[in-house]
Amino acid sequence: IVVLSVMTTIGMELRWHQFIELLEAPRIPILGSIIHTLCFPAITALIILGTTTLNYPLSDATIIGMLLIAACPSGGFSNILALVARANLPLSVLLTSVSSILSFVTVPIFMAAFAFFMADLNEPIRLPVSETLLQLLILVLLPIGLRMLIRFKHDQWVTRHLAKAQNVGQLALYV
Repeated sequence: IVVLSVMTTIGMELRWHQFIELLEAPRIPILGSIIHTLCFPAITALIILGTTTLNYPLSDATIIGMLLIAACPSGGFSNILALVARANLPLSVLLTSVSSILSFVTVPIFMAAFAFFMADLNEPIRLPVSETLLQLLILVLLPIGLRMLIRFKHDQWVTRHLAKAQNVGQLALYV
């Protein structure tokens, strides 16, 4: 409920023209998507290789968890932090959305590659990709999209109630 509340508040903050502006100059969204999609898994794999080379013991569960986190799309919490910090919220939401859409392809590819290169693990790498991505869709993209639609249709009402919605969302988050 807390995540849905905060995501709807984020949706109330956004306007379609903000995304159009980002897409008209796509260099930063493309660069951000490439960095997140490729660099995080590569850096994580290098960290794991480095720690195992130095004979620092990592459990299979730790290795799989690190690889899974690196391969997964950016989460809605980055949007919450962007909202609280008054950072570029449309860019954060766009990167989260692109990351989520790409993850239908990238997560299975990365997990298969990790399983191949980390073949000496005692435990197999398994991930319920469809279920995980469906939850992301329901918890992040749907509430944001619905509130953006409501803002598009009823901008004055949303503008009047935005501060209260932000306060409720932040209070719920902190609780």
